[in-house]
Amino acid sequence: NLATSLHVLAIAYKDLGRVDEALAVEKEALEIRERVLGQDHPHVSFSLTTLAELTLESGNPELAEPLLRRAVTVGRKAWNELYPEVRWMKRMHASCLAELGRVDEAEAILTELLELTEVSGNEGAATPTLNALGRFYTDTNRWDEARRALDKSLEIDERLYGPDHAYLIQALLALVDLDRKSGDTGLVDEHCSRVLRIAQAELPVEDPERRAAESSCP
Repeated sequence: NLATSLHVLAIAYKDLGRVDEALAVEKEALEIRERVLGQDHPHVSFSLTTLAELTLESGNPELAEPLLRRAVTVGRKAWNELYPEVRWMKRMHASCLAELGRVDEAEAILTELLELTEVSGNEGAATPTLNALGRFYTDTNRWDEARRALDKSLEIDERLYGPDHAYLIQALLALVDLDRKSGDTGLVDEHCSRVLRIAQAELPVEDPERRAAESSCP
């Protein structure tokens, strides 16, 4: 219970931008969880992932990478390759690797994850990985591959949830980023108008995703 309370406190500090305090508290939560629950308990993977997020926010991806690698390993043991939290940890690990310039490793993780998800037949579970691949390809100047991934994500979410669901926001924001970086600015206004309409209709004012939409499309 103490470790859980510390974990919740660390997340609260993180949301307030108090990264150093969040790091100290989450390290304490991790130490308790490892000692009481064991090295391979799923709660350990949550603390590792939160520590990695905070470490990335403090500008140290080289320190975050081994934390994420271990979080994925623990998550695989506790659940399986396609468990939602494991997919999330893998996407974070790939993003961290890309930030470190280890782009081949990052792409391998994302493409393998996408293949596993598609084989499972759960289309909706594939869209976060398609969005991550789209952003990865954008950041590596592979415009056509980025657009294919993001268009596919958008098409799936539109078909499953309708044209105005909040699930579409991430693909639309990634398309805005792609349009700007690739110089194909003709669709920026259209994508921005749509993402703002959805975010302001579907999300509360304080929601981080809504704030990201309003920041990207002022």
